[in-house]
Amino acid sequence: MGAESGVSLRWKIGGVYTVYQLARSAMRDQLDKRALAIAINFSDAAAGHIVGQNPLALHALAAKYTLFEGVAYVYINDTRGEVIAHTLSSFPQQLREGASSTAQREPQRRTFSLQDKTVYETSVPVLDGQAGTAHVGFWSDAVDQEVQSFIWPMIGVIALVPLVGAALSFVIANWIV
Repeated sequence: MGAESGVSLRWKIGGVYTVYQLARSAMRDQLDKRALAIAINFSDAAAGHIVGQNPLALHALAAKYTLFEGVAYVYINDTRGEVIAHTLSSFPQQLREGASSTAQREPQRRTFSLQDKTVYETSVPVLDGQAGTAHVGFWSDAVDQEVQSFIWPMIGVIALVPLVGAALSFVIANWIV
């Protein structure tokens, strides 16, 4: 009986771990979709200011997007790769190096370190790449914290169900006896 319960416990732990990984992956996918939606929204909102050559409005718009929780920075490249608006106090060289200098037509993602923290960046073309590229960076710790805040309560419920079931079966068995 001891070996059987050990195998059973291993399967349960493996099952909880699998659920954890699946939930983490699903939650991460949802956060990636949200990041893409924010970047697309920023790109669409910036298009008129870029075409109208209104840098003041473009900087104000970029500043608004940094108010979203977890957003580290926002910037826009023109079609030549020049940064035309950004929300950073000084523009880091590593952002220049990693950004595509050619007009991109598809959304792109990259991960790198900024100020000793990991950043997930999503970039999308502005006007199908004809007006430049919008970039939105998200702090990885904010993303990871959101994933964890979803997963741990779920794992707690999953772990609680067998305990409640065991307690309930003990109470029912005593009641029957």
